[in-house]
Amino acid sequence: MDPQDINDLPSDIYDRGIDVGVAVILETSDNKVLLTKRAMHMRTFPGVWVPPGGHIEQDESLETAVLRELQEETGLDVISYISSSNILGLWESVFPPVLSMGPPKRHHIVVYKHITVNASTLQLQRKLKLDPEEVHAAVWLNRSLVERIVYGTDVGIQTEDTETFFTAVNQHGEHSKGSLDSETVQELMPQPGVPNVGRLSTGSRFALSLWLDHTSDSSSAAPKESNTKTEQITPNDALKNSERLKNKIL
Repeated sequence: MDPQDINDLPSDIYDRGIDVGVAVILETSDNKVLLTKRAMHMRTFPGVWVPPGGHIEQDESLETAVLRELQEETGLDVISYISSSNILGLWESVFPPVLSMGPPKRHHIVVYKHITVNASTLQLQRKLKLDPEEVHAAVWLNRSLVERIVYGTDVGIQTEDTETFFTAVNQHGEHSKGSLDSETVQELMPQPGVPNVGRLSTGSRFALSLWLDHTSDSSSAAPKESNTKTEQITPNDALKNSERLKNKIL
């Protein structure tokens, strides 16, 4: 955006500032991860696939916030199952994602956490209760399917263990089985005039690529360290970083 475009932004958008959100790459004991498809009436990124997550309430820690959002969106309470919890990285998110869809309306710094649980995909699938106000569907993906979606390649795709446990929910809260449109979810960015529905958000693609890298040597006794100093990041740290980013942008 040039200086004139920035000056033309409505005051409620210009003065809104940068919010901080948190999302979780939830990994089961059989190494599948959960994605949710945002409801079509959501103000930002409607119909887009993302990990569960959302805003951070006053005085909440990152982990408390993301576990609350996970339970609100999917009905999953995994606190008693957690075996590890780390931060994968940060992502700067702007909506709309491209100027052809209109001027920026929301600006977030998203903290992506990686939480592993001592529960199988089937165990958690049986407890799934999607909130239609938040999400339209949910899907569990194994590593090879994540690689296909993130990298857009069939290399390494295995024929076994392809059950994705795709679950859709209607406005009445009724659940049904479905299937994942793997071609649409791989689209990198929305095209002008084309509905921004069914793709994986760019930030989510980034987070999943970090997860793939972080877990690439699962046979090693010592887990790989994230490139981000994960344990020391707090909501206040993220807010301070976001203010510095805003100053650079504006």
